[in-house]
Amino acid sequence: MIKKIIRILTVLIFSASIISCISIDTEIKFKQDLTGEVLIKYSVSKSAMNIGKVDNNDSFMPLPIEEQKYREKAEKVNGLDFKSYKKEETSDEIYITVSYDFTNIEALNAIISNNQQQMITVERRSGSFYFTQNIYNSSADPAGEETIKLAQALYSDRYIKMKVTAPSPVKSVNTGTSTANTAEVQFRLPDLLAENRPVIWEIVW
Repeated sequence: MIKKIIRILTVLIFSASIISCISIDTEIKFKQDLTGEVLIKYSVSKSAMNIGKVDNNDSFMPLPIEEQKYREKAEKVNGLDFKSYKKEETSDEIYITVSYDFTNIEALNAIISNNQQQMITVERRSGSFYFTQNIYNSSADPAGEETIKLAQALYSDRYIKMKVTAPSPVKSVNTGTSTANTAEVQFRLPDLLAENRPVIWEIVW
């Protein structure tokens, strides 16, 4: 029973902290026919990796570490073509950079979302294209004040950053900035945790 309780506590602590141990920088470049290229830069602290090794679990990461996993993804997803992979390390961090070509929005979602959810949609309405991305889902069990303060103190440098290059000038964004054909937005992970509200990014071109 004691071992079971310890394991439950470990899982709870781990689940709350693992997302805060990463930063993700994603760039999507669309062509006129909505095909394009996606580039993901992903960093994770080695301390988070060590948690998985102790628990004998290498599948907890939101994105893979090894190149073969990315190649296998492209082989399984229709409309996805693996382009490049680079792995770099420092004493504290692991940095992964990977890129794909995609021929449909379903293939793009297969990369952006690691849990098979549709996070991105692109629709044409009244002569404009509307890009929407579900950046963050609110939690049914919001973080308490002490948890938020801890996240602010420990993980203030962790973020989610998105950049989209459209095939024509950007007309509007609901948050972030835009210049010519490009829109960008960045969220600090502790801020998302503190607000605990759904965050949707919308771009119109």
